[in-house]
Amino acid sequence: MGAEDPAAGDAPGTARPKRKAVGSSPAGVTAGSAAISEAKAPQQGVAATGAAQPPAARPEAAPTAGAAKPQGTDAQGTVGATANASAVQPAQAKAERAAAAQQPDSLAVAAEGVEEDELHEGGDEEEGEIGDDGDGEGKQQSGTKKLSLLDKCLGRKPEPKRRKRKSSHNIEAGPGPLDKARSWELKLEVRGFTFVGSDKKVDAFFAVSIRHQNPKVPQKVKLLQQFTPAYILERNVRRAMDLPITLYDRKHFNLSYKQAQKHVLCVDMWKVNKLSFNRFYGQGKYSLWNIAKRDPNLSLRIREKLTEKDEAEKKKAKRPLSDYAIFECTVNLEELLDFHLHLENWSLDLKKGHPDYKARYNEKKSLTFVIPRKFSSFATTQKDCNSFHTKSIGGDEVAALGGGKEKKFFWQKVSNNTKKNFFRGTKTSLENSFFCVMAHSGRTKMGACVLGLISVLRVAVFKGLLKDLREDEDSFNVGTISGSVKAVVCSLKEQSSEEIPGGRPQQLRSALSVTHLTKMRYLVVRVTKCEGLAVADTDTSSSDPYLRASWDNMVQLSPVLEETTAPVFNFTFFFPVRCFSPKVEKRRYQETALLYELKSKGDISIQVWDDDQTSADCLGFVRVTMRELLVSKLWERRTLKGKPKNTESDEDADEMRKKPLLTQWYDREEECRIFDGNKVELRGCPLPNSQTALIFFEAHFYPEFNEEVGMKAESVMRSPLMDESSADKWKSKEKAFDRENLQFSQNYAMPFPDSIGARPCKEDLMNRGNLRRFPCVSWHPQTLDPLPLMAFLVKIITDEEYAMPALLLHWMNCITWSSTSSQSRSGLIPAGGWKDPQYFLFTRKGPAQDHALLLCSILLGSGRDAYVCKGTIWTTKETEDIEDETKPMYKEAPKLVEHVWVMTREPGGWVTFWEPCTRDLYHLPNRWRPSNVDPANPAGTKGELAPINESKDAAEVETGDSAVEVSTFETPDMAVVGDDIDNLPMLGSVQRRPKAKAKVSARDKLKAQMIEQRATLPIAPQMEMLTGHDQVQDELDPTKHTFVDWLPYDSIDVLFNMENVWANHQNHHPACIRYDFEKEARAGDAAPWSKLLKDDEERNQYRFDFINTDVIMDPALKRETLSEMEVDMINEMEENMRLYRQKRGFDTWSDKRPDLLKEITIFLDIQEQMRHIDVDLAPIWRKTREEWRETEKYLVDKLQFGRCKRRYNRYGTPFDKGENAKRHKAYIDEQTKSWDKLLFHVRQLIDGGKTFPTRKAKEFSGIPIHFSTVDKDSIRGYLMKNKQYKEILERSEENLEFTVHCKIFGLLGGVQSCWLYFGVQSIMPD
Repeated sequence: MGAEDPAAGDAPGTARPKRKAVGSSPAGVTAGSAAISEAKAPQQGVAATGAAQPPAARPEAAPTAGAAKPQGTDAQGTVGATANASAVQPAQAKAERAAAAQQPDSLAVAAEGVEEDELHEGGDEEEGEIGDDGDGEGKQQSGTKKLSLLDKCLGRKPEPKRRKRKSSHNIEAGPGPLDKARSWELKLEVRGFTFVGSDKKVDAFFAVSIRHQNPKVPQKVKLLQQFTPAYILERNVRRAMDLPITLYDRKHFNLSYKQAQKHVLCVDMWKVNKLSFNRFYGQGKYSLWNIAKRDPNLSLRIREKLTEKDEAEKKKAKRPLSDYAIFECTVNLEELLDFHLHLENWSLDLKKGHPDYKARYNEKKSLTFVIPRKFSSFATTQKDCNSFHTKSIGGDEVAALGGGKEKKFFWQKVSNNTKKNFFRGTKTSLENSFFCVMAHSGRTKMGACVLGLISVLRVAVFKGLLKDLREDEDSFNVGTISGSVKAVVCSLKEQSSEEIPGGRPQQLRSALSVTHLTKMRYLVVRVTKCEGLAVADTDTSSSDPYLRASWDNMVQLSPVLEETTAPVFNFTFFFPVRCFSPKVEKRRYQETALLYELKSKGDISIQVWDDDQTSADCLGFVRVTMRELLVSKLWERRTLKGKPKNTESDEDADEMRKKPLLTQWYDREEECRIFDGNKVELRGCPLPNSQTALIFFEAHFYPEFNEEVGMKAESVMRSPLMDESSADKWKSKEKAFDRENLQFSQNYAMPFPDSIGARPCKEDLMNRGNLRRFPCVSWHPQTLDPLPLMAFLVKIITDEEYAMPALLLHWMNCITWSSTSSQSRSGLIPAGGWKDPQYFLFTRKGPAQDHALLLCSILLGSGRDAYVCKGTIWTTKETEDIEDETKPMYKEAPKLVEHVWVMTREPGGWVTFWEPCTRDLYHLPNRWRPSNVDPANPAGTKGELAPINESKDAAEVETGDSAVEVSTFETPDMAVVGDDIDNLPMLGSVQRRPKAKAKVSARDKLKAQMIEQRATLPIAPQMEMLTGHDQVQDELDPTKHTFVDWLPYDSIDVLFNMENVWANHQNHHPACIRYDFEKEARAGDAAPWSKLLKDDEERNQYRFDFINTDVIMDPALKRETLSEMEVDMINEMEENMRLYRQKRGFDTWSDKRPDLLKEITIFLDIQEQMRHIDVDLAPIWRKTREEWRETEKYLVDKLQFGRCKRRYNRYGTPFDKGENAKRHKAYIDEQTKSWDKLLFHVRQLIDGGKTFPTRKAKEFSGIPIHFSTVDKDSIRGYLMKNKQYKEILERSEENLEFTVHCKIFGLLGGVQSCWLYFGVQSIMPD
């Protein structure tokens, strides 16, 4: 699903202003020099008029009139002033003496003048730039600039002064958001160097500083220059640091946004000369503003430093400056902010299996929140935190999913009137902090929950386990707590957010460094290198690998190493160990509650990925369990940074340890339990690789836990996945499940031999396609062990916006669709073809089953009763003749392929199918009942086919022909014998001899009875699901009718959620059955839904761990990045169009007028907005077509809204009916606003079409095409298969003008919605 069918029709279009070339000009230099000259003349008066006057007649401000109030201009444009001509001469002489006496101060003012002048393009000057230097005296010559003593000594001539008209409005308004001083925090670590000069090797060191890009401007950043040690660097050999060199550690300074654009990070390279002065080799610069908006991991090129003469000669010869080295560093430059935290809509769900559940059920509950104030706060000990309590409430009883009652405790507003909840620090500090929620039942503390703030700026919803300090594992987990925390980002010491043009600069998320850490316990994972990685980029025959390490729902990234399959990372990940209670580490709980806490945090996952902006390729995984780490027998000394560097002998080292050393807490050596991960194989890479991919790493805690913790971990932390028999158990369970379904399919084939339900379940030599399978197990993507399909799901909590159905389906549809060659060829999902949602979000591409797993996980996280559905659909593929492309495409034979989608059970008995492939919702009424609700008119008892008895010898069949008494609901084994042979069809012209009439046997009677009674079988379509099939479709009423014939699915085979897998043992069609999974089979009857895990005993026997306990999603790409992608896409598509037409001898002319592109932009915005609208909630269906407005008719007829002329869900949607309407009130209100906004833009489109900017005597036409990828190679491939696009390319008229435009919209998870528009203007026919 790369491209969607284009919406044909006349289309207006988009405009994008071109960037103006920016470069230095002589005028700019002159302006700066003029500003210096002006500032050197101390004065307090006003600027003179433009006309030259004699010295005695020059007006001058009186000493008391000051620069304190602004000067206004009169009607002639001259500047008004209060002056006395008689006081001119003494004041002038006094000003000259003051200038001579205070020459150094004047030069200082001059330097400030340069900086302020450069911050405003066009020569504008800051308020007070020309004038007072602090002594209250001075004057200015009219029309020329006053020369300072230094200028006179150098023989400079006075220059004309620039006039400055100042506005009193700007002065009263104060500095704008770009001019306001901001506080910044800087951390800089050096990771490595690469020498790329001409010498074989060089002995060099580097000097790092922060300075203004103009060296004449005094430094406002008062940070000392820092130096690295000297290293001998070999040419083209990367020198990676074993431990990063910290040059700046949490240094603070103040700069405005405009000043940050003028300041640079400067790296100087010096060559060591032992006999003489060191030689200056080269320099590299990078703007602080750009650093604050990009990835913290920076590779800076050091270029040769030349004199102005040599540099001018190189530019004249058009020779680039040579690169000497690549300086690799991590620069964390972030603004210090105040994050105001608002907590609301918090709920508490008690665990039903807890021993104290019944005792606490009716008690009142309250919550206590502990919120950090800064990066060094510690919520569990309430250090530097704000804490407050909620009111005690009794809770409300509500109906539970699947029946029964449960009590909900809900606090809509969580406020604190005495303290303000705000966090002061950087964005990284906030995301690496955590808060604590404690629950109380009556006056007793039930437990506590620790929640990290890593996603507070992207997803406002939080959910975690409430844990109690118990020694019994069954009592450890008390329940679940969830709610929202909304962060309002404000400038330092501000109470409200401010509008900043272009938004605040924010760096991308990366791993923590030592400078980010506070004193506490950490899990340290140090990756040294990888070897033998697969090739992800065939053009360069290499990869761009980087690391993703995750633990305890925290994900950290390493820098990207470009074009290598053997990367040397030398990178360390630091994960804080956050326990719900400080008492858990006491000796009493070290063998119980502490181990339960560590076990709940999950395994350590290290993943190697290939860097790609559009999608990513997995290069391998490795996973370390907590048990493996804690039972390790290897103990070594470590600091938090790594191995201690002791070059002394052991005796000397002992002497050194006795001496008190003044070191940081993270430099203290500790005995640590080490998990040695050297030469561990990386698994799970789908790319072909002739080598074995290896990773070298180690993991340990710092400081380490006591030795007793590891001794008990062997038994407490043993996971079901670690059990050697676990794989065999699931394999045997899969075989039993397959036997049961095979037996069902054989019974199904008796009365309905030609239906989909009668298709074979297994692939063999006779049946290689058109199967109906019932999968229940797949492979773990990393360990490749068998796991039930339930293990691939996880409850994902997203922002409320992305939980709304229309946008959620659009988001799923925009993730690139890609399947393996085997699945595309056979139409069957491979055994290892299921991938967990976290893997899918990392790759941002996958088949239908991966889209469905992610969609179901998000629906489960939003509280819906969601299931993944696996079924089949009939497809017909069109294929073109490879040998002759001019021949028309021919259709292949219909093929039954497997497909996966999502189902939810909605209140009121509705069932909704969610199809991410087409963004459609299919609503079916009256398809299920809660288990505690008895139907008013229960259906009659139906017959059922008895299972076929299995025997050891399959060839043994019943051959008897006598009439026997057989139950009408049982079918004996049948074989073709006796007279049945004569009834078989004949080949050729030979006729069988006529046979005498025989009596009707019992078998024939049984056949006739089965044909008559098969409508009453449980596998037949249920008649109550077919009411209304003879009615006019517009008259269907969900309270009376149930008939649905607009589903795209042909069968439904298996459903599963996080609890179980169900096989459909009813009719195969999804519209003809009920979805009552809780319904138990009556005695002697088979269950309509066969469970994989039959009862609680089997659930205990077949335990499993979920692959993910939480999922981390990347934020949407910034508008700046999307704009760059749009420009690249337009250039690529234009070049593709030009080359295609050039081969056929056609010219290609482009029309890129801004007014034309503006109209196309409006059109593409409308196309994107239509994908955010729920078709069933559109108000046009509540009106007749005659009542539609012009915009609504244009929307349906021209823009093909909803791809339908009327609503295909004839019963409407359950989202606006009954109690469900209250639950979806926010969604309905949002859809109403989106609809009004869409109609407004359609009106703009219609009005703009009346004055559409086409060329004279030409007509404009074009097509919009949507893509679920931004990969240019994939898009080119899709376009060349699009008939409408090829028709545009192959047009041969004269004077054609083409327009290509692109609009990319960023979505959550780094996903993009890409629109391309191809327009052409041709001469209008006579």
